[in-house]
Amino acid sequence: MGTALITGLIYFEVPEFWQSFAAIAFAVVLLEISQKLPYYVFIWHAHILSALAIAVAVTTDLGSTHVWHSIPLHALTAVPVGAGLYLIAKRTKAPDTEGVNVGRAAYTWAGSGLMAWILFEATPAPWIGVSWIVFAIALAFVMRRIQYNPLAWQANALSAAAVVRAFTFNYTLQEKSWAGFSLRLITVSLVAAGIYFLSRKAVARDAESARVITYLHTFSATALLSLLAWYEAPSGWLVAVWAIFALVL
Repeated sequence: MGTALITGLIYFEVPEFWQSFAAIAFAVVLLEISQKLPYYVFIWHAHILSALAIAVAVTTDLGSTHVWHSIPLHALTAVPVGAGLYLIAKRTKAPDTEGVNVGRAAYTWAGSGLMAWILFEATPAPWIGVSWIVFAIALAFVMRRIQYNPLAWQANALSAAAVVRAFTFNYTLQEKSWAGFSLRLITVSLVAAGIYFLSRKAVARDAESARVITYLHTFSATALLSLLAWYEAPSGWLVAVWAIFALVL
């Protein structure tokens, strides 16, 4: 009852853009209380509040009418929610090991998914795929540092999303950027380079699927660059570019 009352107070008294932050902060407090007492019912309260925080974060100001330096304000206020989800994943405990593992995986997936949404909302359209690849690389480095394999799968999911984004959006770009290079050339090349890098780094050690994941990464990156050559190679040079690319590979 107490948790419900405070949650209602957050809904009625906290400004709209800060409700998600207040909810995730309350979830973290409940989690810490559950560890100290211990009283594991509060963990379930924290789960519910975390879900509410995510829901509020992604539904606030759907029309993006409030911006800060062209960045939707709801994307900025969702960042603490993502941080809170990762914190809960790190701090969560339960009476059984399986429950801890499931909880941590769920929270890290939720945190990574929310961060991907934040990047989608806050990043200029041509650079969304690139931002996802950068985030995937960051997850891969963290995974190798703390030896937490679910982060590798999250990095792979982000890579797949970046590939889909490149195929469905970036190839349509016609604008020129720095030094006359097209945005298509720059963004697709960066996505492909990131995927080549992740083919070795975003793989859990000793995983049975490691070789398959590596093949999928390299195949995707090669496909991106091959199609990029179709769009960017000067007339009459496409076959030569593909031949040189094949020799490099």
